[in-house]
Amino acid sequence: MWDGYQGLAIGLGAVVIVVGVVLIAALKIAPIVVSATIGALAMVLSGCLKTEDAYRAIDWKVIFLLAGMLSLGSAMETTGAATVFGDAILGGIRHRGPQLVLGVLYIVTTLLTAGMSNNATAALLAPVDISMAPSMGVSPRPFLIAVRFAASACFSSPIGYRTNLMVYGPGRSKFLDFLKVGGPLNLIFLLVSVLMIPLIWTF
Repeated sequence: MWDGYQGLAIGLGAVVIVVGVVLIAALKIAPIVVSATIGALAMVLSGCLKTEDAYRAIDWKVIFLLAGMLSLGSAMETTGAATVFGDAILGGIRHRGPQLVLGVLYIVTTLLTAGMSNNATAALLAPVDISMAPSMGVSPRPFLIAVRFAASACFSSPIGYRTNLMVYGPGRSKFLDFLKVGGPLNLIFLLVSVLMIPLIWTF
């Protein structure tokens, strides 16, 4: 019976810690990175999680893959390769209207995010948007919103977003699984974004 009470106490403690992490981040008391780190430490110190179990739960392949993606993003930003790439794709369609450019930009962002981190993709394409909009005589804001949405909503690749990677190994998923489910979702998000973004954030 004591073991049952102890297990219940550990479970309740874990729930309290997780809720605390979410509330701290939601109320903007501290960034999510800080609150999550404190929460992980609290899990270990309170006995909810053993140090050995925490260490074994780390998927080192994911860690190294994330490090590689961030390095790739930095390299593309430093060399200017992403800016040249984006400008080359979007430059030829500027005269066909901002909504078409918005759609193509969304697709380009989604494709880039599928191969590297979403933060790096957004950082790389944002300068292209800002420099391109004045030449079209429109506001850069709709394009920046499209990049933010596309970079944060890549469902068709396990490396498109950190949370995809986190469930990729434990869920025993395959790359094709993400493509089957995430591909249609990406298409739906593309259509909705191209239609709705100009209505909310006008050109």
